[in-house]
Amino acid sequence: MKDYLNYEGKICVVTGSATGMGRACVDRLVEMGAKVYCLDWIVTDVEGIEKYIPVNVGDKASIDACFAQLPEKIDKFFAFAGVSGERNTSKEVIEINYLGNRYMMDEYLTKRMPKGSAAVIVSSVGGNQWYMKSSMEELRPLIDAETWEEAEKVLDVISEDLPVGQAYTFSKRAITCYGLLFALKMRDSQVRVNVVKPGNCLTGLTREFLDRFLRLNPGKTEHDYHVWCGHPELGGSLPHQQAEAAIYLNSDMASYISGEELRVDYTMSGEANYIDGGGEFWSAQKLVHQYKK
Repeated sequence: MKDYLNYEGKICVVTGSATGMGRACVDRLVEMGAKVYCLDWIVTDVEGIEKYIPVNVGDKASIDACFAQLPEKIDKFFAFAGVSGERNTSKEVIEINYLGNRYMMDEYLTKRMPKGSAAVIVSSVGGNQWYMKSSMEELRPLIDAETWEEAEKVLDVISEDLPVGQAYTFSKRAITCYGLLFALKMRDSQVRVNVVKPGNCLTGLTREFLDRFLRLNPGKTEHDYHVWCGHPELGGSLPHQQAEAAIYLNSDMASYISGEELRVDYTMSGEANYIDGGGEFWSAQKLVHQYKK
């Protein structure tokens, strides 16, 4: 049978590779014959990978040291690394979920991804409605910061007033927005960039989100949490169901798809539930194409 995905021999870099969606992605890429480089602060011990490289994606120096060990050409990039915020400060959440991803895109992917390559940036349904005017007013100072150091100064101000739960949502809205802007930036180089927005997924982060819910809602149960998330019967997706969506978008089967934000969420907890909710929205397409520094 013809290999329509065409990962055989492709150089693939996966962040957040040790657990959850990233691990599921690595497993499948190895099975398809890809040359997989695994980036995480937890050791990734999948048999058949090319190399595991430790990295803290919230630290600029760590990212630089990591990319110094990666090939000069990257065919497929999968950005799964992220944190819930339960074990981090608000500033660290945004550094890991947004700033590190942005730095890798601007500093390295622009130089190492040739014509025909592709990247998937993994956000979350927590990043829905990033293009509301109220959201963009909050995001714009960070989006406009041109360097890591400028962004850190913005974060020093922003993070003071953001509880970790809100910092998570803020970071996911920011990386969704920037991922689509990056897709526009890479269009003329014929490098495809898409954003995947997972719904609830049964990974290690699920426990952290659940614990937060139970802590903030005394008397509630795990079932109440799944009702609140919108999927009392399904409970959530499995890591491979999210990974496979990212693998598809980076494959040859999606060769004419770029600048897409794909919600991988069977429960329809995305924008479809807000159609009748009112509020002032900017057109996502218009925003990306007209955005000016």
